[in-house]
This record gives sequence, structure tokens and C-alpha cells, in this order.
Amino acid sequence: MTKHNPLMTRRVILMGSAVSIALPSRAAPSDSTVHCYIGQSGKPWDELHLGALITRNPSSHKQSINIIRDVVNYTRVLRTRTTEHLKLIFFPELLRYLLRQNEMKFMCIKFQNLPWPDDAFERDILYLQAHRLLLNNSSIKPTSELVIHLTDHGVTHRDIFKKALSEVEPWKPSSRFHYIDQDDLVQIAHFLTGLVNCEAKESRVRREIVSLAKKELNASSFTEEAFRNHPFFRIRQISV
Repeated sequence: MTKHNPLMTRRVILMGSAVSIALPSRAAPSDSTVHCYIGQSGKPWDELHLGALITRNPSSHKQSINIIRDVVNYTRVLRTRTTEHLKLIFFPELLRYLLRQNEMKFMCIKFQNLPWPDDAFERDILYLQAHRLLLNNSSIKPTSELVIHLTDHGVTHRDIFKKALSEVEPWKPSSRFHYIDQDDLVQIAHFLTGLVNCEAKESRVRREIVSLAKKELNASSFTEEAFRNHPFFRIRQISV
């Protein structure tokens, strides 16, 4: 049984109040461009999950997220696999903020039976096909100007993705690449995707994070059925 820590409880309450006071309920008015931040959990050959965090107002959201970070003194890169306890304070405040943003959505796709080939060229094609399926299932209007934000894995990765994704119909989007420690929305896209893929992990902090997320999202499990009508968070399971 977990011991009750009154000092920690008081700290959480005070921090939560400070965040509520400091943040607007919603971000400032957005522009016409749709920004899609791509997250991944699992390997392409083993339980691949891809997520898309979609917004028209990234700059304003980043400012608000920085306020939350400052209030709770959370300076680390937000990752699903880490086990620091301060994340248990930062993440619920972050998720509550995200859920208040009517224009922001998140879609995660679980890929089943992905036939991972031996040939490197064929692997690239399949991996890019998975990203196209994510975009096509993310309810982005076909007339939108779309910018895709991805984690930077080097020159070869950038060149392949920039060209291939620019041909995705109907948007023909542009691509931007970020190191994960330099962009909060890229971190959040990866983190939310990782939540869907880490229910069974052994770490106590991970289990607590998953439990907190289910409570805030009002869901019993991270399944397609549980999030079928959710206004912010959606999951689809696809067999390729």
C-alpha cells in the first residue's frame, strides 16, 4: 500500500492552482495552416504505433506548455519510458490543458501484422505507407495547407521523408524536422503515442501515468472502442 505524503499532496494542489491561474482556458486564435506532429512507439517490425497531434496554433500552445513546465519545475524531455516522479505532477496538468483545446486533436494507429521485409528499400516504402495511413485517418480536411513535423534522425531520413510525404494526396504537405529535446509538441506526440503502447509495462511510474491518463480521458483502456466518440483522443487498429 502506498504511503500518503501530505507534503507531496499539498505541493500538487498548489501547483495545480498556479497552473490554472497562469494559463488561458484555450489558446489564442489560430492561423489557416494545419500542423501535424508525428509520434512513434514500438519498432516497425514489432508493435508499431504512430500518432498525430494536430493543431492550427502551435506557437501559442508551446508558450502555454512552457508556463506549465515553469510552474511545476519540469525541465526534462518528456518521454514515456523514463521513470522520474516529477512527471506524475507535470503530465496531468499538461493533459488537462490539451483537453481544453477544441481545435487540437490526437490520433493513434496501432499497426498489426506489419510484414517487415528484408530489403531496405521495401522497408522504407512500407514505413512511409504507415505514415500515409496515419494522415489519411486523421480527419484533416483535404483543402487544408498541411505541415508535417517529424523527429530528426539525420540527413538520409530527412531526404526520404521530405520527398515521399510531399507527394501524399490531397495535401502535398511540407515537412519540418526537429530534435526531440527542442520541441514540446513533438515530445507530446511521442508521449501520447507511447501511452497507447505501454499499458502492460512493469515500471510503477509508467503504470501510474497510464492510470492518470485513463482518469483524465474518462476511458477504461487504450482501445479503439473506448475512444470511439472521444473529442480529443482517437485510436484505430489497422492490419496491413
